[in-house]
Amino acid sequence: FPQDEDFEPPSQPFNTPFVRMPLLELKGHRGVVIAADFLAGGDRVITASWDRTARLWPLHLSTAASSSFSSSTNLGDGTVTHNPAPPISIQQVETGGSGERCRPTNISAHPSSPIAVISSTDGAFRIWDMRVQHIVVEVPQAHSESCLTAVFSPDGEMIVSGGADKHVKIWDMRSSLKNSRLDIRAGAPPNRLNVSPNSHSIVIPQDEGASVFDSNTGKRIGKVAKHPRASVLSANCWSYNEASLYTATFDGVISVWSKSASLLAL
Repeated sequence: FPQDEDFEPPSQPFNTPFVRMPLLELKGHRGVVIAADFLAGGDRVITASWDRTARLWPLHLSTAASSSFSSSTNLGDGTVTHNPAPPISIQQVETGGSGERCRPTNISAHPSSPIAVISSTDGAFRIWDMRVQHIVVEVPQAHSESCLTAVFSPDGEMIVSGGADKHVKIWDMRSSLKNSRLDIRAGAPPNRLNVSPNSHSIVIPQDEGASVFDSNTGKRIGKVAKHPRASVLSANCWSYNEASLYTATFDGVISVWSKSASLLAL
């Protein structure tokens, strides 16, 4: 995705509508909420927080469009007051002897099953079955340093994880998850990863810009040009038809890259 070096982001926002009032407000965490995702079916939301808990919130959009959700229990909680859910606590899976070593870093829901993967600062990721609210799979040493993110692919057949050790690993859900299928070296710690819906491409941050990898082979198939302000990539997301790639950097800039304009350098 090359870009003109003289490009300057617009000083004024594009003609985009602003959402000023939330449809729902979810309250209950005691720390910063660092990730959220819709569980399969779209009627529940899962969140993860630096308070070392994750929470499951049922959504009743037709009856609670202007209500605030509140709660006082742990993982799996965060419920509407009239419909409480049983608690689960991420503290049950602490492995380092210190709570800080098991702080969640990201949470991702499976696209079709009621399970979620939670990555944490102890280098592990764990798959939770939200129906019975317990761990079904634990990968305790997924990364040698903090596991910054772990996400399901759009078809749910693999998990892609990234660590502070600058490694991106691909895990096959059809295996026992004891070993990763691919290990790709990143130029910078991948804060967030996203797998494209059709070609299963992954954008991995490098020292300048980012590279696009084929998750099936681990080969580099493209490159995203350096951001205008030379900031490290913090997150990315593909459009559903893969015509566009959205990237965000730690300096607060969001960029849109178009494949239809022949900006992907294969």
